[in-house]
Parts: sequence; structure tokens; C-alpha cells
Amino acid sequence: MANLIKKFFTSSASPVIFTLLGVIISSSFTWLGNYQSSKMIYKTSCIARADQQEAQLREKYSSFLIALSNFSFSPEILDVNSEKEFRKIAMPLAAAAMDMTAYTPGSMTLIAMKVTQALNFAVMAGNDPTKQEQAIQMALKSSNGSYEAYHLSLDEIDKQRKNCG
Repeated sequence: MANLIKKFFTSSASPVIFTLLGVIISSSFTWLGNYQSSKMIYKTSCIARADQQEAQLREKYSSFLIALSNFSFSPEILDVNSEKEFRKIAMPLAAAAMDMTAYTPGSMTLIAMKVTQALNFAVMAGNDPTKQEQAIQMALKSSNGSYEAYHLSLDEIDKQRKNCG
């Protein structure tokens, strides 16, 4: 047995085998490093996507709330005499609601669509003050549940962020 081992180390095959063994070990460490690097890049980009989604959600919801508040507390809303005047008052809220639909999950999109629908009803009410008032009240009530939907959406994004890795 000792002669066989001695023969192996003195033969020309031993450098080839050791080189091959070195290449295999080196390749394994390279693969492991690449795998760990890819995994870290995936986790980082996943978290960045969740952070971006949350930032957009916060920005769009904030714009929606500002437009809703401006609409709700607008002194002109009490003295609307024409469809044109109402459109001017309602336009920022309708625009903020529609903008929100592009960046928010389904529950918040549904609320934004309800607000927009109620504003459309108000526009279609024409000069009938009773119908206008009903439509305005519908628009204000249609935003109910937006705060809860907003926080549920934030929770969902947080879950996505936690599953990143």
C-alpha cells in the first residue's frame, strides 16, 4: 500500500489530479459566493420595491386627503350655481382620486372610484340643488373606510417586506 501511494505521488497523474481538485474547490467557493451575492441582491431589491410602494401609497393617499379636505371645507361648495362651478371645485378631488387608483391596492382603488362616481353624479345633477346636495353628501360618505383601507395596505406592504428573504 505504501508503494502504491509513493508511486501515485511520483507519477505525472498527481499534479493533474491536484489541479483538478483545486479547480473543483475554487469553483465551489465561487459558486457559493455568487449564490450568496445573488440572494442578497434579491433581498435588497425586494425591500427597495416595498419601500418605494409604501412611499407612493403614502404620497398618493396624502394628496387624496388634502383634496378631500379642500373639497369638504370649500366655502364655494355651499353656493354652487352651475355645473361649471361645481366641476372647478370637484376637479382636484377627482384628479387625486384617479391618481391614487394607479398606485394603490384594490381596496383603496375601490374607494377612489366611489368618490369619483359620486362626483360624476353631482355633475349630472345639473342645476337641481337637491340632487347636487345628495351627490355631494354621497361624495363625502364614499370616502368612508379609506383610512382603514390605507392602514391595511400599509400592513400588506410590511408583510411583503418581511417576506423578502
